[in-house]
Amino acid sequence: MDYAFPIIEADELAYVIKALENRVCASGKIVAEFERLFAEYEGVKHAIGVSNGTDAIFLTMRALNVRGKKVAVPAMTFFATVEAVINAGGIPVFVDIDDTYTIDPEDLASKEFDVVMPVHLFGITANMDEISRIAEEKGAIVVEDAAQAQGSERRGKKVGSIGKAGAFSFYPTKNLYTCGRAGAITTNDDELAEKIRLLRAHGEKSKYYHVLVGRNMRMSDPEAAILKEQMKKLDERVEIRRRNAKILIEELSGVEGVTLPPEEPPHAKRSRHLFPIRVEKPEEFVEKLNRLGIPARRIYQVPIHKMEVMQRINDPDVNMRAGFIEYPDYSKVVLKKTEELSEKTVVLPVHHGLTEEDMKIIVEGVKRVLKRNFS
Repeated sequence: MDYAFPIIEADELAYVIKALENRVCASGKIVAEFERLFAEYEGVKHAIGVSNGTDAIFLTMRALNVRGKKVAVPAMTFFATVEAVINAGGIPVFVDIDDTYTIDPEDLASKEFDVVMPVHLFGITANMDEISRIAEEKGAIVVEDAAQAQGSERRGKKVGSIGKAGAFSFYPTKNLYTCGRAGAITTNDDELAEKIRLLRAHGEKSKYYHVLVGRNMRMSDPEAAILKEQMKKLDERVEIRRRNAKILIEELSGVEGVTLPPEEPPHAKRSRHLFPIRVEKPEEFVEKLNRLGIPARRIYQVPIHKMEVMQRINDPDVNMRAGFIEYPDYSKVVLKKTEELSEKTVVLPVHHGLTEEDMKIIVEGVKRVLKRNFS
């Protein structure tokens, strides 16, 4: 039993070979084909293929010119969410989360910010209705970090299509993945899309003529070839993940010693990247499950605002922007729910490579460990 299932299947390999036979290893026709397919899937005008999910966030922030501006973000997420904001010149404003592991609108409303970036963590859709309303009241822009949420929806709209832009990762552990790294940005904003396309390719408007200082952050054709073929399977794989999560919910609800996330609301669809649970003594819990062959993990156990990097963010040895941008004292930040959840959360796999029988083994393992702890 594996934590993730990044298998490249025969049809995907065949298309990669075709891409290589075309002698285009950089960004070419196949990238454009994938971008069209992904834009259609997301229900947006533009999808821009880029080098990875981190760069998807960075390029979006850079195109929005967040230098010196406040960007509201959660602190229980992968560091790249915050790192990309900092590298684009933004100033992170940490917002607490609620029991869904996504931004708490009530805490968001109490903060001052120019951009807010909700993270659809574990494939759980953030409360975009309230987040969008609060952002509009404050005259702020909404950018979605949908790195873990390919296939998630809210009120019939795919995540990544609700804010001004959405950032996706296709790292091998994700619901939609490629070999190596790749990412994408989705938007309905023509001007923003054009600026991002320029920035991902050295600001080059025409051959050897540059209008912006950009980066080399393009997706390659071989990566896009895998993604294009996987698009045909994405919905089916999401449904398998949802089935597997449903088994965990049905079997673990009400079990002493474990807390599940709140139920999925009827207007949302969670794509189930991973399944988070809360337990006491999570390190010991994971160790015991691993001994049983169950690949549970602890992730994001230290909130970003408590990490050394944020305590020393005004040190030029830590952050190249220090001295040019003044950051607040993050040691004073208190996020009660974030700190509670990060301390107790364990994630269980629900990927498309797991069968119903595998899920029953996971359930029995969890119950077995909990019974020992409470007996």
